[in-house]
Order: sequence, then structure tokens, then C-alpha cells
Amino acid sequence: MLDLATYGFEGLETLEGPCLLVYQGLVAQNLSRMRGALERIRPGSGFTLLRPHVKTHKSAWTTALQQAAGIDKFK
Repeated sequence: MLDLATYGFEGLETLEGPCLLVYQGLVAQNLSRMRGALERIRPGSGFTLLRPHVKTHKSAWTTALQQAAGIDKFK
């Protein structure tokens, strides 16, 4: 069941479909959680162990967000 408190969107009916909705806050939370998981594996490593596949998302916006978070190696 979709949690409308988290994933609600006013104006959904005005969008032409198909389209992709990205919840920027949730992406930021996921990046933070990933950093925490990597830090538990190797303290002080940050994102040095992570190699996101850019071809998977094909989004300049997502790549820029990852770079801003400190991710500097991509596949």
C-alpha cells in the first residue's frame, strides 16, 4: 500500500504520463543511509567503496546529487 503521507503529490492529474517522479528528500535520506552503512563496514571510508552505475538511472540530476554527497567514482 502506498503511503500517501510520504509519497503524496498534489497535481498528479496535471502531469503527462508516463513520467518519473523523484522525491529529493528520500534520495538524500537514502544517500545518508548508504554512507552510514559503508562507514559501519569500513570507518572513515565515506563513499570510496561505492560505485553507482550511472547507466542504470541515466540522470544528470542524480549524478550531480551523488557527486555533491561525495561520490566520485562511477561505472
